Amino acid sequence: MIGDPGNSTAAARAKNVVRGYMGPDPVWVIRGSVKGELKTNKQLEITVRGLVLLNGTNPVPFFRGAVSCQDPTNSTKGKLFFTKPFAATPTGNSNIEGTVAVPAHCIAPIVFVTSPAVPGNPAGFWFAVTGQ
Repeated sequence: MIGDPGNSTAAARAKNVVRGYMGPDPVWVIRGSVKGELKTNKQLEITVRGLVLLNGTNPVPFFRGAVSCQDPTNSTKGKLFFTKPFAATPTGNSNIEGTVAVPAHCIAPIVFVTSPAVPGNPAGFWFAVTGQ
C-alpha cells in the first residue's frame, strides 16, 4: 500500500481522489508496512504498522478497512464497503479484521485504510491504498 499524498496543491488534490473517494489534507506516510488481503469469503484483513503523519504521529484513534468495487459504467467511480472501526495506536499500528459486504461480482477491488465516519462525511477519508 501507499500513503495519502495530501492535497495542499492542485496536483496533489488530483492524486488524492481514488474512485471519487477523497483523502485528507495532511500527508500520510507508511513508516513500517501496510498489508491487506480480501478473501473470497469477504473477510478483509489488514495489518497496519507505522501509518502516520509526516511528524511520525497518528492523531486518529481508530482506522477502518474499506474495499472499493469499480462502477461498471464509470471507471472513475466506485462503491465503498467498510469494516467496523478498529483501535489504532499513536504510532499508527492497527489490526483490521472484518467482513465487508462486497457484491458477488466486485470489479477491480481496491483496498483502503480509512478514518471512521466524520461529521459531514460518513465515508471518512482514506489514509493508505493498494497500488502505486
